[in-house]
Amino acid sequence: MTWQRTSIRITFTHRHRLFSVLDSRPERCGRFGSWASLGLWLLACALGTLASSAQAAEPVVAIHDSELTRALDSMPATGTTPSGTGTTGKQWWLSSWKYFVMPDSLKEALRSDGTPFRVVQDSNIVSGLLTTNGVPRYPILISLACEAVLDQEIAELTNYVAAGGFLFVGSSSFTRFTNGSPRGDFAIADAMGVHAFSPMLTNWTVNQYLTRQVQHRLVSGSIGSYFCHDKFRRHS
Repeated sequence: MTWQRTSIRITFTHRHRLFSVLDSRPERCGRFGSWASLGLWLLACALGTLASSAQAAEPVVAIHDSELTRALDSMPATGTTPSGTGTTGKQWWLSSWKYFVMPDSLKEALRSDGTPFRVVQDSNIVSGLLTTNGVPRYPILISLACEAVLDQEIAELTNYVAAGGFLFVGSSSFTRFTNGSPRGDFAIADAMGVHAFSPMLTNWTVNQYLTRQVQHRLVSGSIGSYFCHDKFRRHS
């Protein structure tokens, strides 16, 4: 099932158990209230299905808080990273918002909702924390704007999905190497079903709407096509 208009695409692939939500900054919101509300809304069906079978030892949800992406905020901008007026001069070059807003806002949203969660970092993913004996430790993993990731993480993430985990990917996750240079596309673009519009880091554009392409229980309660006025990572 895909929900798309121009520069935003929301995909739920049941076969691959992977959500890809190409949204962006939480600067301004529309009728959904916030990006977190939309994300939680889309995950509601999956959470409801999994909650009945969860055995309570671990939280159902894990939040990917990338220490490698946080580190971009202290690394000088080099190479193709934008610099100069209107930028931070760092590898995290956007001056209007910081990466930590994404995972920290999600943590607060889940706390407010009463949903138990576990925070996992890049080092945890590389160490194999996502699965135990070939079974997902956390049925749902949410990764928003986690741009800088190791190649070893990509293998762990794809193994997690193959084992039956739900990976909810948002914004610009998995688009950069740890030194800040662009990968040129999402590291798991084929599995996500979307590709970056440009291989550079400046491929953001304004978008206000999304269009429901098919009737599905995940989108049956949608309130129309208006979403929010913001900037979104474009894709083909």
